[in-house]
Amino acid sequence: MHAGLGSQLRQAIDKYDCKASKWIEENEPVQREAKRRFRNFLRRFKDDKGDLIYVQAIERMVTGEWGGQRGWRGHDSASRL
Repeated sequence: MHAGLGSQLRQAIDKYDCKASKWIEENEPVQREAKRRFRNFLRRFKDDKGDLIYVQAIERMVTGEWGGQRGWRGHDSASRL
């Protein structure tokens, strides 16, 4: 993120007067920042034991090892790889 963009986003957050989803949808810099932060959260969040739980869950989902017979959204896991 650009140095000044963070303060601009913080100010814009305080001033928005519509649904957050609409505000994000209509502001490309906000979309990019939201995607970046969510991606970082998924990659870096650790539980109390220090395990990267979302990384592990995504890996299990992709490989079909989370215990279900079917893959993502009911599709056969092998066809998604």
